[in-house]
Amino acid sequence: MSDNNYVDVIQEEFTGDLDEFDTSQPPPVVQENEGAEIALARIAYRDKAIDKIKALRDYKCQQAVEWANREIIKIEKQKQWHLDSLKYFMEGINRSNPKVKSLSFPSGKIGLRQTPQRIEIDADFVPSEHTDDPFVVAKTTHVVAKEDMKAHLKNTGELPDYASVVPGKKKFYYQPNEEVSDGEQT
Repeated sequence: MSDNNYVDVIQEEFTGDLDEFDTSQPPPVVQENEGAEIALARIAYRDKAIDKIKALRDYKCQQAVEWANREIIKIEKQKQWHLDSLKYFMEGINRSNPKVKSLSFPSGKIGLRQTPQRIEIDADFVPSEHTDDPFVVAKTTHVVAKEDMKAHLKNTGELPDYASVVPGKKKFYYQPNEEVSDGEQT
């Protein structure tokens, strides 16, 4: 199936019955188990619609990212080819005349610059094994131990001045079953 056909199938499958509800009106009051079951099934159906649309979006985004990455790599190689050419040209000029460090052109400037020296530490060096070394220093960070604070609150009922208790709330949830239809009775 081509990508365009896939988009059409997704749109066909999910736009028909999903647009029929006027969500600007308050929702109907569920008064019986059957009504709750139908509402849950319809929610599950919409969750699946959302998941399929997100999957399509992610697929299309990934395709665009892959295309862009291929194009960028191709252009970066071309750019590096030109940069190498200019670097060799500048190195040749500098070898024949060491005082020439840069050249200006209407399109830009090229040059050679000496970078400062730097210190590199061996990858297998473990600072904690060399605490007597004058260049190895200990760094500390400070964090609040919330779990210890919760235990202290439970034992003493006290908290530091900079902390407060945020009470939990009742939060509505739903958990649809995996295999459901649109809530229509069969």
